[in-house]
Amino acid sequence: MAYPISNVYRRVQYTGSAGVGPYSFSFEILSNTDISVFKNETLLTLTTNYTVTINANGTGSVTLVSAATGSDTITIYGSRAIERTSDFVTGGDLFANTLNDELDSLVIFTQQNKEEISRALLAPVTDPTTIDLTLPGKDDRAGYVLSFNDTTGDPEVTTTVADINQASTYAANALASQNAAAVSAAAALVSQGAAATSASAASASASAAAASVNGGMYSAVQDKNSNYTVVLDDAGDLIRVNTSAGVVTITLPTIGSGGITDGFKVAVVKWTNDANSVSVVRSGSNTINGANTYSIGSQYTSATFVADAETGQWFGAASGVGTANIVSDVFSGTGSQTSYTLSGDPGSKNNTFVYVGGVYQQKSTYTQTGSNITFSAAPPSGSSNIEIIWIQPQAIGVPSDGSVSSAKLAATQLTLPNAVNEAATVTIASASTVDIGAAAANTITISGTTTITAFGTIASGAVRRLVFAGALTLTHNATSLILPGSANITTAAGDVAEFLSLGSGNWRCINYSKASGTSVASSYSGPSSTRYTTAGSHTFTIPSGITQIKVTVVGGGGGSYYEAGCTGYNGGTGGTSSVASGTQTISTISATGGGGGAATQSNGGLGSGGDLNARGGGTAGLAVGGASSLSSGLSYTGSGLLGSGGVWIGYRAGGGGGTATKWLTGLTAGNTLSVTVGAGGTSSAGYPGGAGAVIFEY
Repeated sequence: MAYPISNVYRRVQYTGSAGVGPYSFSFEILSNTDISVFKNETLLTLTTNYTVTINANGTGSVTLVSAATGSDTITIYGSRAIERTSDFVTGGDLFANTLNDELDSLVIFTQQNKEEISRALLAPVTDPTTIDLTLPGKDDRAGYVLSFNDTTGDPEVTTTVADINQASTYAANALASQNAAAVSAAAALVSQGAAATSASAASASASAAAASVNGGMYSAVQDKNSNYTVVLDDAGDLIRVNTSAGVVTITLPTIGSGGITDGFKVAVVKWTNDANSVSVVRSGSNTINGANTYSIGSQYTSATFVADAETGQWFGAASGVGTANIVSDVFSGTGSQTSYTLSGDPGSKNNTFVYVGGVYQQKSTYTQTGSNITFSAAPPSGSSNIEIIWIQPQAIGVPSDGSVSSAKLAATQLTLPNAVNEAATVTIASASTVDIGAAAANTITISGTTTITAFGTIASGAVRRLVFAGALTLTHNATSLILPGSANITTAAGDVAEFLSLGSGNWRCINYSKASGTSVASSYSGPSSTRYTTAGSHTFTIPSGITQIKVTVVGGGGGSYYEAGCTGYNGGTGGTSSVASGTQTISTISATGGGGGAATQSNGGLGSGGDLNARGGGTAGLAVGGASSLSSGLSYTGSGLLGSGGVWIGYRAGGGGGTATKWLTGLTAGNTLSVTVGAGGTSSAGYPGGAGAVIFEY
């Protein structure tokens, strides 16, 4: 039934409505399968879970089999299958209700698409026309957080989910460490005003606080002064090693045993100032940065070791300050001097620790400007009674510009987490030799009209993209400038080409896109065909690379009528032509031959099994042969040709052979088809009909 389709939203939702319904919808449907129903997040099944009632105007309602509760959400939306099941045939009936159903379906499909698009991520209509909301590819966005470029507003991925999670963990640990440091510092200040023994306790407390602040990521801090083997419970810990009594060996566990899995981490720091080192050694066949041991020789230098289960290796990364960048400057107070010059610039007052007479000085009691420390009140007189410990800023090992070579990169493939932005396009004038390898960009605009025969020399593998500003000639050379089709190319403004360096000044064009949209070279010369016009049996082999073929089958023409004296002799019927299964299975295609010439009407043959089946031409007492689809009738004395009827002057001719035409698809190259070509009908003394024909076009 056809009815108007309203301009409505093809989705309705009910919340807090208990019971079985009915739950109505105001959009029109053509069938009860044109909607989908969800109960909360579950897709319900028609009849099993609900029934549909369609009103006279196409709207309707849904009744549930099992009642919903007040906390359930019922969602009904249009989901008519987007397909076309009818097909209007040329010359056939065209009913209004059928046409209305088709037009209603088209409007419904459009409304369904509009509803789904309304729930998609869309750019405002006022955004620039250059906006591109295409997501990065699957491999580029996997494991990353979606963000939008701060200039273009286009989607991009720069931060991984793991980074977000790790940052959250670091932040929580840092907050806990900060709180612990504050508690330790407060305890140190209280102890500072006590006796000398309390001062020692304060020093130990301050050291623990410093370790806590420095390693906010650590689960716990352990102290070791003898050889020790790391265990599972040490995960995330900082191990402080006292080497004052001699070298201490820390043994890492075997990766993959005892619960030591991928990502297990432990940190080790040398805590004392002496000549002995901390020796970190492996277990089993594991390695540490490819070696068997790892040595820590400087006070306060630490290394974090992370297990990699895939390679069976511990990755060790050094960190911390170390003895080389902690400086102690000692001065003697005069009782009047307030400013003292350090041996270097600490960069910040927070990098300084000032003691006068062994008592820690609050940072509010002095200022720092460059290498100068200025006290608000002059320290008392004394010999070497002022000690200022400061941390010298350590430069991070960032390579200088242009210093990283290919040899420093991994030999395996590299995956970049973000897009690579190329240098801006440069312009080079055309010349006999254009040195595109030396250009300062990968994309180059070629100006001018001078013929180009060479592109200069650069290492093999380099790729350059050329945009032509006008017409010029690229000269093909089979060695140094290999072009598509092995022929010269005349460029046009807007043409774009990509060239790959083969080394030694040789280049190959790997892509050429003409601004006109036409191809740069083509070798297509039209379809091929195989013809069988000799009566009898034949075998056709499907050519290489061919999967579909057009087949035309024509029956043999009928022979002509002959009369001698008062006696008439009818012509013979033409033979049937056909194509049937060989090693390739198909439905048989055939065409019968034309009728023989006679005193009455001679009928043409009829095709069968084709997409198009036609009857050959007949005759009615004429001296003109019946025509086939491959030849016209003959109006002179002679035999029929390619399925046409034979003719004998002044007497009745034979009918033309029938025709069947069909496209065969899904073929396999190398398989065979069985071919039969029908013979032309015989004639006693007149002329026979023409033999049929089978034609394969591909």
